[in-house]
Amino acid sequence: MNQLEIGPKSKEALSWMVISEVLAQSGLDLDVAVLHPGGGQYDTLSLVTFDGHPVVQINRNGVNALAGNNLVENIFSIAAKSPGMAGRAIVRSLDIDSSVPLSANRKRRIELSTQIGNFLALNLGKGSFCEWAWNDSTYGTGPNPNVQAFPLPDSWKVGKGLFKDTNWESGIFLLFHKDSPFAAINLQNGEIINFKGARLVNLIGTQELHRLPKCHVGSEMTWNNSEGHLIFQDETHVACVRMTRRIYSEEYYTMPVEKPIFEFSCDEEEAVNKWNSAERILDLNI
Repeated sequence: MNQLEIGPKSKEALSWMVISEVLAQSGLDLDVAVLHPGGGQYDTLSLVTFDGHPVVQINRNGVNALAGNNLVENIFSIAAKSPGMAGRAIVRSLDIDSSVPLSANRKRRIELSTQIGNFLALNLGKGSFCEWAWNDSTYGTGPNPNVQAFPLPDSWKVGKGLFKDTNWESGIFLLFHKDSPFAAINLQNGEIINFKGARLVNLIGTQELHRLPKCHVGSEMTWNNSEGHLIFQDETHVACVRMTRRIYSEEYYTMPVEKPIFEFSCDEEEAVNKWNSAERILDLNI
C-alpha cells in the first residue's frame, strides 16, 4: 500500500491514541516517554522499561512504528481510520501475552493517554501540542525548561523518576495552546492541573468501551427535519463537530443526534483526508 501523507499535528494526536490502545490491548505495564534516537532523526512516542529500553516506538517524523525489533508500516494511515486497528497491528508484532490482569497503574496510563489523544485531536487547528517534561535526546538529558511555565504542586516534585537516571519530571507531560501553557498531567499519580495550578478532575471527557476509556476519532451526526425525515448524516472528525453542528443547525434549526465513533467507516485514504482537513481548520471559536 502506498504511504499516505498526514500532517504533523494529526500524527501527534494519533500517536497518543495508538499508545493508549497498545496499553489497553497488550498487557504491557510500561511508562510513556518521548525519545529521539538516530541522532535526533526520529521523534518517537514510546513505551519504555524502567531501565530505558523502548519496547514500542511510534515515529512521528516518519510513517512507521517499531514493536520490539519488528517494523509496523504505515501506522498513521491505519490509525487515521482506526486507532484500535493500529494498536492491534503493534500488539500482534510484539507476540506477547495480552491476558495480563489490568493493574491500577496501567489503567491510569490508558486513561491519561486517551485524554491527551482526545485533547490534541479536538484542538487540531488550534496549534495545541504536548511536551514531555524530561528531555532525552542526543543533545542532552534533563528537565524540560518549559516545566517552569506551570505552578506544579510541591507533592509532584518529591517522587522518583519513572525511568532509571531520571528525576520526577519524567512522569509529567505538558500541554500547550500555541505558546500558552494549558495543563500539566502527572502519569505517576493521575493528577491534572491547569496553567494556574488548579486541580482538574479531567482534561477532557472520554467515552468508554468494555469499561476502558477509548479515544474517539469523531461523531456520527444525524439531522432530521420537524417531520422526522432524515436530512443529513455523516461521520465528522472530532475537531469539526462543533463547526458542523453550528452550520447545519442554523440551516435546519434542529440539534443533531450525535454518537461518538472509534473508527471511520471510510477507507484509509479518506480517513487521512479527514484528519488533514481538520488540521487545516483555523480556530474560529465555534
